[in-house]
Amino acid sequence: MGLKITGRYIMLAVLLLMLAISGCIVMPISGLPDAREGVLDLHGLDQKQLSVVPLSGQWEFYWQKLYTSQDFKTGQLKASYINVPANWNNQLVGGRILTGNGYGTYRLVVHTDESPGSLKALHISVIDSAYKIWVDGKLIASNGAVGTSKETMVPQNLPQIVLFNTLSQEIEIIIQVSNFMSFTGGIGQSIRLGEANAVYNIANREEAIQYFMLGIALIMGLYHLLLYLLRKQEKANLYFSLMCLFFSIRTLFVGSMIFMHWFPGFNWQIATKIEYFTWTMGILAFMAFLYHLYPKKVDKRVARLVNLVGYSVGLLIIMLPAIYFSSINIAFQLLFLAVAIYALVLLLQPVIFKHTDTKLVIMGLLLLVIAVITDMFFIENNLQREMWVAAGIIMLVFSNSMALSVRYTEAFERAQNLMLEREIMVETMKKMNQDLEIKVKLRTAELKNSVEKLNKEIQERTAAQEQLKVFASMDVMTGLYNRATGMAMLEKQLQLAERNDYRVTVCFTDIDNLKEVNDKHGHMVGDQLIITAAQIIKNNVRESDFVFRMGGDEFVAVFPQCSQMEAQMIWQRINKNFDENNDMSTLGIKISISYGLAEYIPGSGIKMSELIDKADAAMYEHKISRSNGAG
Repeated sequence: MGLKITGRYIMLAVLLLMLAISGCIVMPISGLPDAREGVLDLHGLDQKQLSVVPLSGQWEFYWQKLYTSQDFKTGQLKASYINVPANWNNQLVGGRILTGNGYGTYRLVVHTDESPGSLKALHISVIDSAYKIWVDGKLIASNGAVGTSKETMVPQNLPQIVLFNTLSQEIEIIIQVSNFMSFTGGIGQSIRLGEANAVYNIANREEAIQYFMLGIALIMGLYHLLLYLLRKQEKANLYFSLMCLFFSIRTLFVGSMIFMHWFPGFNWQIATKIEYFTWTMGILAFMAFLYHLYPKKVDKRVARLVNLVGYSVGLLIIMLPAIYFSSINIAFQLLFLAVAIYALVLLLQPVIFKHTDTKLVIMGLLLLVIAVITDMFFIENNLQREMWVAAGIIMLVFSNSMALSVRYTEAFERAQNLMLEREIMVETMKKMNQDLEIKVKLRTAELKNSVEKLNKEIQERTAAQEQLKVFASMDVMTGLYNRATGMAMLEKQLQLAERNDYRVTVCFTDIDNLKEVNDKHGHMVGDQLIITAAQIIKNNVRESDFVFRMGGDEFVAVFPQCSQMEAQMIWQRINKNFDENNDMSTLGIKISISYGLAEYIPGSGIKMSELIDKADAAMYEHKISRSNGAG
């Protein structure tokens, strides 16, 4: 009676553990929109919903093309659309059904309400089997080497989180993907966009679940291997240990790719072979475990057939490239289902089913079967499928472990002399748990310190990057914008003027007689003259205007929403200030400049270079008129 009650409590614990693990698996937030024709509109959504957003839906897709942000600025590319997350295999794109091999470019534009400069993060899972990612024209991440053939690409599977600062409320994401190594290609797993802390929290939670599963499987495997070494006639312990160890090894190569984070340069082909090989060997180990657990009930012919198929598949995995054995992934799942169905039919026999350990094995097996069937037919190709299957395997490991424990408990009740051994084993387990808790605490403290150091390093690098941006955009001598920055700002201003229908006036200026000053007083005085002139111009334009140094003693002042006549009035004020602030008069130098104005009118079709040339020509005419005494 006591054993039956204990068995019920153990089965209840298995169910509760299954619910706990499934509850930890991150499910997508409901109510979020999907992308439509390459645009994901997040306007008006609650900030809690936007903490982490899956970039799902229709992306722009360009098959057999590798485009960058510059290519899309022409506006001449004709887009097809493809669903993400989903491998591009068998998808209809541009009137053709795609295969796994090939390459292409994905593009998605995300509209948000957040102000520019926000720190965002992208969580990229596995993309088969090499990619590059640009955000707002900047390359932020890559995996392997993208190529247009098997010889030019290098595969790599390494989930990663990348940070970036938004430039506007419109985020452009471009992903180049190539695959000639795996049967499936494209973005098969969801990409997440969100606040950096929220993305890291989710990724850390998923990785923690995998470490938890890895720890359980590894401890169970080593524990039952120890039991086998102590009592070698119990072969069930050996094969259960192998099943746990195969699963723990496989856990390193799926989901968060723990092993690939430890060894990023590890060979992709070998990693893929390990993933499939350990899954196949785990099935064979489970069959052998079942055979030795119920040696009189399992048909030897069935066991031999399973071994023949399993070892043949394992040999193919070792010998063939990944693109071949990955194409028959369904075969691995069917092999498992065949073994599982046979085991269920066997265990449901009344003679066997009445035992508590049998019920536990059935429960764990049913949970894993449900997880595999869900993976095969219902769950989309994303990270959660790996988590569900892993959770199902953990349940099988846990329930089988409990089944073995129940069997041992029954044996101990029948043999009083084995009670001492049981107590020693319990104490050993307690000691292992205590050691594990200490290691977990130490590891947690180390991780906390690492996170703090990483956050500090990120802050320092961010500050340094901001400083570099300032230095890169400024002219060192005058403190004005340099030519490259000024030209980019002017180009942007002309685009805004065209879009919003307002005028922009450009003034091209040149310091008079600078060469004579350099020849007579030296270049230091000439440089001071340039600095003085720059500051007078900068201090007397409007707040909405900006000035940049074109080169040498030439400056360009830009007056947005200002006609040429209005700009002429502003320049009269600047001329007056030149006369009032002639702080070099003691050297016999009078600061004066020549200038020329050119007005941009929306719809005129004039280019930025033509506008500057026009202002330069006007300045030259002004200089000639001044030299002729015209004013």
